Amino acid sequence: MRGFPLTDGSVIVLVVGRIRTPCGRLVQREYRGITTREYYRLAGEARDTAGRESCRTSAGRTVYGGGGVYPDVVIAPPPGDAIWLARILEQELPLQWVGGYLSGPGSAVALDTIVRRGALDSAAVADFRAFALARGIELPNEETAVARLARVLALEVAAAKWGDAGYYRVAAAADPEIREAVRALDRAPVPR
Repeated sequence: MRGFPLTDGSVIVLVVGRIRTPCGRLVQREYRGITTREYYRLAGEARDTAGRESCRTSAGRTVYGGGGVYPDVVIAPPPGDAIWLARILEQELPLQWVGGYLSGPGSAVALDTIVRRGALDSAAVADFRAFALARGIELPNEETAVARLARVLALEVAAAKWGDAGYYRVAAAADPEIREAVRALDRAPVPR
C-alpha cells in the first residue's frame, strides 16, 4: 500500500494486492482468467453465493468473499430523469432562477429547514413554475414531478446560498438511497 499526495492536500492510496475483511473474506472479484466483458457482466449480476468462501461477522451474519462488495440491502435504482427535468437542467433554468429567489423571499430560508424537508416549499416551486412558463416551458403538475422539482430547487438554493457544504447536506437528506440506508442501519443488529 502506498500513498500519493495530491495538490489539494488529500492523498490517494494505491493498494496492490488482495484485501480481506476482519473475518477473512476476500473483497475483490476475480479478474484473472476472464475477459473484461465477462468481468463487468458478472459485476452487474445478482449475487451468486454458490462455491464462494464465506465467514460470519461478529454480529453473526454470513458474508461471502470473492464477489466484490455486495450490499446487504439492495435498493432499487432511481428512475431516470424525466424529459421535462432534463430540459430545464439543460437550459440552466434553476441556476437562472435562484438569484432572484434568494434576493426575495428565499433570503430568509434556513439550511436546517431545507435539510429537514429535503425540498423547497410549495411557494418556491410555484415561483419557479411561473419562471419556467415565462420562458416557454410548462412543467407537469403530477405529485411526483412537483416533489422532484422541489428537491432539484432545494439543491440549487443550497449550493447558491451555502456553497458545497450546503449542497451536500441537502443532497444527503433528499437522496432516497441514503434515506433507505439510514433506515437499514437503524434495523441492523448491534454487534455484541
